[in-house]
Amino acid sequence: MNPDPDRLLKRVWLINGFLVLALLAAAACGALYAVASGVFSQGEEGVEVRRGGADPAVARPRAVRFGAPGPIRGTSTTLSLIYHGEAEQFAEAPSLSGGGYAASRGGGEGALVNVVFVDSGKPEGRLLLDRPAYIRDIRYPSGDDRPGRDSLQTWISYGIALEDTDRDGSLDGDDAMAVYVSALDGTGFRRVSPPGVDVTFHGMRADRRSIVIVGLQEPGDGRHVPREQLRQRVFVYDVPTGRLTGLSALEGSAARAARIVGQ
Repeated sequence: MNPDPDRLLKRVWLINGFLVLALLAAAACGALYAVASGVFSQGEEGVEVRRGGADPAVARPRAVRFGAPGPIRGTSTTLSLIYHGEAEQFAEAPSLSGGGYAASRGGGEGALVNVVFVDSGKPEGRLLLDRPAYIRDIRYPSGDDRPGRDSLQTWISYGIALEDTDRDGSLDGDDAMAVYVSALDGTGFRRVSPPGVDVTFHGMRADRRSIVIVGLQEPGDGRHVPREQLRQRVFVYDVPTGRLTGLSALEGSAARAARIVGQ
């Protein structure tokens, strides 16, 4: 009995259809993976750490980018954020008296690396930092009522990484964070979180004069301990007095909860 040609042809087309569908699905998955990888990798940009022996005086500047100046409530000072550029400067900046500006190539907004404060009537701004840094967040009372800014805060707080603690050659979100504060005009900049604590959160308390600091206590003997095994710490920093205290009531309860879970 001879096979039906029409039936064989239908089977061939059906098999081809399944193959084409599988190829299209694989291509779609590959495209989605590429897009997702690009999106997530953008958030991992850091600041390259200068190798030992490099002379900062002859180092080629980065083509950094700055944001629009924003007012700080209650002051005549404006604040502008400085971002890490994607390229080196194309040429040295000419003198401002000559009316020119430095030309640059490439460079979009990258990691937040510094802050400029400009006082009303002053000819020059003031940089917050004089060394490479990765700034994870900055909290201040904005004068334009943007969401997330508290008008009653009388200081500026920063989450900053200054040391390449994971030794990968860059400063980024994987390095240990510390909390710093300054006056609203950027003066009096100082660290307020204790050494050896990798800060995961900080924010103003309801009393509007102190900051709660939550972090992970790193071992002091140089041992590598997975983050999930590190002891969690909570501190309160009183801004007017400069006093830092541990929140032992919360830490003690958390320790008891850990023992209960482990039973």
